[in-house]
Amino acid sequence: MVGQPVLDSVVVVSGNGGYLEAYRSIEPIVRAGVQFAGTMLVAMVVLGMLLEYGTRAVTKSRHSPIISCCIGLPALLVVGGLASTGYLLVDTSVGIFFGIPMVILGATVLPVVTAIGFTAIGRTIASRFGTDRLWVGVLVG
Repeated sequence: MVGQPVLDSVVVVSGNGGYLEAYRSIEPIVRAGVQFAGTMLVAMVVLGMLLEYGTRAVTKSRHSPIISCCIGLPALLVVGGLASTGYLLVDTSVGIFFGIPMVILGATVLPVVTAIGFTAIGRTIASRFGTDRLWVGVLVG
């Protein structure tokens, strides 16, 4: 006698546990606020820990913005591509050895350079309005 097929349990197939779907279900204005707060927090931590380097990078990017964009954007794309490739490789048998260092590289480098870049842009915009302070650049960026 063969009975009806029974499904004992349902398992989420995606590895992220639904966090991305939950984040996307939030209203756009709340998401913008969360992203703003996250960028502020990362910028304050990065520029607080790397005070000399952060200030020097912001000053250098303000002196030559075209060169900074020509070097920074392709480097950002390469590091982002490496991190996403590492994320895809983690599910393979070779991926643990190669994928995890790529993901760690992307997770450490991308927020830092993004915070410095936003601060440089914000400081440049703030200097047009007459104030040239680092904390104003963090807020405007």
